[in-house]
Amino acid sequence: MTASTAARALLGLVLVAWPDTVLDALDESDPPPLTRRAARALGVRHLLEAVALTVRPSPTRRFVASFDLLHGASMVGLAFGSRRYRRIAVLAASAAAVLGLSSVVPGQETP
Repeated sequence: MTASTAARALLGLVLVAWPDTVLDALDESDPPPLTRRAARALGVRHLLEAVALTVRPSPTRRFVASFDLLHGASMVGLAFGSRRYRRIAVLAASAAAVLGLSSVVPGQETP
């Protein structure tokens, strides 16, 4: 497992287990239930991607990176369209960009 895959798995675990803690840390106090569910769903996605990247890294990397790209693009749109969610959307877009790039960087395959 690469460091970026381990980071993805850890992020997923934290989002699934403690979404309120993450949202509170991002100044989203008393998040609506939909926001909490969205954070958990994102966490599940990251966990599934970490498993896929560990089991079959080569065929999965670009597929996972495309999901990160789409997620990042949707968060940029949310940042422009919503003052309330702007901060969390910018952070989510940044994380998606880092995770997506780390998925396709050459030399990240496990032997």
